[in-house]
Amino acid sequence: MLTMLVRKTRLPSSVIKTLRTDYAYRHISRSLGGQQIRSIASNAKPILEQLDLIPSRTTAQEPLVLPGVYDGQWKQGKGEILRPIDPATGQPIGLQVSCADETQTLEAITNARKAFKTWRNVPGPKRGEILKDFNTELVRLKDPLAGLITLEMGKITTESLGEVEEVIQICDFGLGLSRIFGGKIIASERVGHIIKEIPNPLGLVGVITAFNFPCAVYGWNFALSFITGNATIWKPSPTTPLTAIAMNKIITRVLESHGVPGALSSLVCGGSSVGGKLATEKGVDLLSFTGSEHVGKLVGETVQARFGKVLLELGGNNALVVMPSASIDLALRATVFGAVGTAGQRCTTTRRLFLHESISDEFLKKLKKSYEQVTPRAGHGLEPSTLVCALHTSQAVQSYLDCIEECEAAGGKVLHGGRRLDDHQNQNSQFVEPTIIDWGDRLKDTSSIPEIVRKEVFAPILHVGRFSKLEEAVEMTNSVDQALSSSLFSTDIGDVFYWTGPNGSRCGIVNVNAGTSGAEIGAGFGGNFHTGWGRESGGDAWKQYCRWSSCTINFSDQMPLAQGINFSIYAGMCVEKLRSLHCRRSSSSLPRIQTFSSSSPSYSHDNPLGLPAQQAGLPRSGSPPRLNISRSLPTKRDIPNVRKVLVVASGKGGVGKSTIAVNLAVQIRNQSDLRVGLLDLDIFGPSVPKLMGLDEGLSPELTDQCINPVKNHGISCMSIGFLIPPSDSPDSVVAWRGMMVMKAVQQLLFDVDWRGRAGQEGLDLLVIDMPPGTGDVALSLGQLVNIDGAVIVTTPQDIALIDVTKGVNMFRKLNIPIIGSILNMSSFRCTNCDQNHEIFGPMTNFKRVLESHRVELLGQVPLDLQISKSSDSGQPISISKPTPSPHHLFGNQQNPVLKLTAVGNPFIEISSKCLDHLSLDRSKNTQK
Repeated sequence: MLTMLVRKTRLPSSVIKTLRTDYAYRHISRSLGGQQIRSIASNAKPILEQLDLIPSRTTAQEPLVLPGVYDGQWKQGKGEILRPIDPATGQPIGLQVSCADETQTLEAITNARKAFKTWRNVPGPKRGEILKDFNTELVRLKDPLAGLITLEMGKITTESLGEVEEVIQICDFGLGLSRIFGGKIIASERVGHIIKEIPNPLGLVGVITAFNFPCAVYGWNFALSFITGNATIWKPSPTTPLTAIAMNKIITRVLESHGVPGALSSLVCGGSSVGGKLATEKGVDLLSFTGSEHVGKLVGETVQARFGKVLLELGGNNALVVMPSASIDLALRATVFGAVGTAGQRCTTTRRLFLHESISDEFLKKLKKSYEQVTPRAGHGLEPSTLVCALHTSQAVQSYLDCIEECEAAGGKVLHGGRRLDDHQNQNSQFVEPTIIDWGDRLKDTSSIPEIVRKEVFAPILHVGRFSKLEEAVEMTNSVDQALSSSLFSTDIGDVFYWTGPNGSRCGIVNVNAGTSGAEIGAGFGGNFHTGWGRESGGDAWKQYCRWSSCTINFSDQMPLAQGINFSIYAGMCVEKLRSLHCRRSSSSLPRIQTFSSSSPSYSHDNPLGLPAQQAGLPRSGSPPRLNISRSLPTKRDIPNVRKVLVVASGKGGVGKSTIAVNLAVQIRNQSDLRVGLLDLDIFGPSVPKLMGLDEGLSPELTDQCINPVKNHGISCMSIGFLIPPSDSPDSVVAWRGMMVMKAVQQLLFDVDWRGRAGQEGLDLLVIDMPPGTGDVALSLGQLVNIDGAVIVTTPQDIALIDVTKGVNMFRKLNIPIIGSILNMSSFRCTNCDQNHEIFGPMTNFKRVLESHRVELLGQVPLDLQISKSSDSGQPISISKPTPSPHHLFGNQQNPVLKLTAVGNPFIEISSKCLDHLSLDRSKNTQK
């Protein structure tokens, strides 16, 4: 019998494979509308086996009771028992489902939230990889899952396959979204500011779905919720629990194969008590509800009463409008599918048809003929010839019959259908005739439209009205409370823009030359007004599953207010007022600006603004008074786990400061037992990683909220250069300024664990390579940290000596001891004449500057090829040639350059002098 059925009905090969089992099905010969058809009964064993709903080769005689609760584990529910029915036959499918009670629902919510706390930190692209595997499983199981939808919901096979395809496509959408979703960067009206919108995961998303799309609607919600970092908990319709269990088994199997908690997709089958718990629980951050307008209103009020987010997809009373310029054939095909597909049980079903009076008679004649061809093709959804499926429940059949009766009583004319289809072997047949009801011109007057036309009835009933101009059709379209989907058929561009514009259809979907049903996943799906204002599926619907924050970032060193607001306590005051205010306050109450000049003005009551004498009368026109800020500076503190701090600075760039700092640190480490570290704060050219041989992919590690430095040549190293992303070009710079630079400097000063990963003792000495000049980093360092000494590096050029003076003044203003100066590139030894040449000129001015500022000359380093080569190779000269030949490298003992370097390494005596100034013993030192 099965073979005969397969041959006669021409089932697809995938379904044939599913159904080919001896005596697996009973086949009932029925009569619908006088035509004999074959119907497939309820025993769905092969499909259920493929979907892992029942064990293979089961011999159980009693109906199996499947667990209807999943909270990380499948559990038998403690609530009611559901018995799914095949709508086409009225027979049980053969499985039962145990529902959750309120306690189990709470447990599922708790477990899902625990899973969320881990999942929210997983990067979007990683989430996308898992979603891709779920997609692959859906493709593999597409046919049996579609077969189960048909058996349990009733829709025809091609529509069931289309429903699974929707889930596959939303997974594709989510996969792409995983690498691009994010917030906008917005221009700020304030200089040195940007504004960024930041999406973060929302939390736990509850999903309550209806019977008509038992798979797709959860797929829409799950894919977007999952990819944006959330957990979900699903309560399916009580009449389609098997599809939900099969779908969730696929999802959780993929999750667990990746080591992800399955509770990210929790499931609680049940009725109103379970759904009510999802609505009232604060642990559910967003609740997506698909269902009737009446229940949706209750859900919305309940969730919003606790200030939760709600996404409602409710009813639709959808209209299709046909203009004289329209293609009658296209409009006809769209109308038949929209009104008859899924037996009128889609939320986007075409329920109202408005025809221009000039084409109404012709269109209705063709429409009636199409209905006459469609109606005999009622039957089981698994039969490939079926176009009209059964209504889902007997209550739906009664609603259909009541609607026909009410329409006739109100004056509507039934042009086709209006009856239940007979089934002699099943007196409770759930098949009905697709129906057309003609209302003539009565629907033009929107104030007197019959109430039954305003009502959404989930059945294949199409109300037809006529209009004379587009404005009337739009008013008729908008005359109902629901506003989900609408469609205009016209080739007039003016009609199109009127229809889609501010005076047109108010629906969430406003199609043109396409039917009201069959939306794609690329755009957001949802309606307006009594349909619920929700958006699911594609477009920007993903944004509803996020917690949004706006972030204004100030990367300047100013604090302007938006909208030009001036909230300074000194705004509008004249200088005389400021002086009197300052005289009445203690000298410590007004802050002071730091200037670094050897001739800085004195701060007194006569000159409270700290201006030079010639400017002490009035400030520059349009400029705010210069205020005294030094007394509001932060208290200096020690760098954690560091005993002494030595900074190496220069007044200008290009004098070899970093080379000096590196060799000085290495030489101190070589000639002592001290634990030495090197911190590179030179934001304009962080070169310590290269000089120390650390530019080959090495980077510090983050543990316990601390940064562990990298070690080489016995030196613990940390550099601002490590902040440059490794994927960037090696020539990249840290292009920061203002507050961003200060934050990075503070982290490098106080968040680096100089004890290292092993938790050893800290450093005896930290050498800090400063950026050139007297800018923000130098000032902040001097204000934040206790510094034990500073070394200033320069060349003999007069232009460099000007900046040396600035550096000396700055360090002294900040109360930082100056150990001395190192003269770099002091001379060049010619290999031809074997003589030293002072290529930057005589050192007379250099010596004069040091004497005038009472700064000691620590040593001189010549311009030499060996120093350059060793630095470029990451092997400082103090490592590669600790005691090179004096004559070969630096000349002879009579050369003034080498009077300080008896063994040929200029850094030996320089480091010795630094240790003496810092009072550091060269033997082992005890930690602070």
